[in-house]
Amino acid sequence: MSDNILQIGCGNSQLAAQMYDNGFRSVHSIDTDSTVIEEQRQRNRERSELTFSKDDATSMSFGDEEFSVIVDKGTLDALLPPEATEQQLDCVHKMFHEVRRILKVAGRYLIITLAQHHIVKCFMEHFLNTLVF
Repeated sequence: MSDNILQIGCGNSQLAAQMYDNGFRSVHSIDTDSTVIEEQRQRNRERSELTFSKDDATSMSFGDEEFSVIVDKGTLDALLPPEATEQQLDCVHKMFHEVRRILKVAGRYLIITLAQHHIVKCFMEHFLNTLVF
């Protein structure tokens, strides 16, 4: 499949490997933990088009409109507790801005979340307030 996919906050998840094994190529995963990135590289060294790098979802090093799909599996949940501080909310909004910046026009942002009320509210407020008609 031809999508250029980014997984943000990969941790030790096997999601990228599972996507690769199911036919998705050009899958790149990021995390802020360099140890996790090295472990992922070692675990997936046989999957040639599966890449990993240390990067921060709130300030990514990618160019504008570089990815057609961005996958978040639990990163939003981890960054935004129910009683979030202003600093935590700011961090999440920075991540959302970065997602919009690096996502291609008509791209897809897939969020795998527990969908707790505060998560859905934050997501909806951010994206509904920034829609352009």
